[in-house]
Amino acid sequence: WVNGGRHEGKKRTPIRANRVHSLVRSMFTKAINWGMYEGRNPARQAKRDGADGVKRFVEEERQGWQTQLSDEQFAALDRAITYYNGRDIGRPILDCERDSGEAIRLLILNGSRMMEIVAARWDEFDLKRGLWFRPSRRNKNKKPERVVLSDATLIVLRRMKERASGPYLFPGRFGQEAPRTTIRRPWVQICHVAGLAEEYTIVGRRGKPLKRYRPLVRIHDLRHSYASWLVNHGTPLEQVGKLLGHVDPKTTKRYAHLADATLRNATNTFGAA
Repeated sequence: WVNGGRHEGKKRTPIRANRVHSLVRSMFTKAINWGMYEGRNPARQAKRDGADGVKRFVEEERQGWQTQLSDEQFAALDRAITYYNGRDIGRPILDCERDSGEAIRLLILNGSRMMEIVAARWDEFDLKRGLWFRPSRRNKNKKPERVVLSDATLIVLRRMKERASGPYLFPGRFGQEAPRTTIRRPWVQICHVAGLAEEYTIVGRRGKPLKRYRPLVRIHDLRHSYASWLVNHGTPLEQVGKLLGHVDPKTTKRYAHLADATLRNATNTFGAA
């Protein structure tokens, strides 16, 4: 599968090798726990002396591994969401279409992962106290989380709540029986309006060229940009980690280099004095 499928032609790097090792190790761990494999994990990690296991590569700090949106790009997205919510499509807007743009606005405002927002239920929110009690089944760490909501997030949620007609914030295509499964289409259209998409052409069924748009940023970049903005404005990494729902502090440390500007301002204060 690696040689002839999804990863064919991709660059072999120490980081990729470590990720493959982690995957294989997890697979054998599950097999052992389920009684499908006997013996020690052959993909176990080597000790510090390099013996009795697979030795991992040393990873250097990655630069440019994410896209960080600027304040101007955030403003352009916000205007595009407002335009998208009020658009005229020539027919009544369905429940699954009404607030799809607000899902992207919520992702901008609180840095959640896409499905944490898109599959959310109203009974998870305490709008009076400004809290979101997110269940374990939708968290990456499989643990329940208590999320503190900003005033801007509460404004959006209360506006949506006034016109809500079911248990889900973003009902699916077939009514309130299930939530949406993706916001890919509104994301593409909103990025196009915001000037964050490139145009390309495909051939239609009748042989005519059709315009399509490819976003220049990913939905997950909204989460990275949220964290980066907080760090750049002096928010401690520990607090950023809590807002993002990180269990391991090492996960938040990837943003540590962004705190250089805050540290430089601090030392410049002494130098100026």
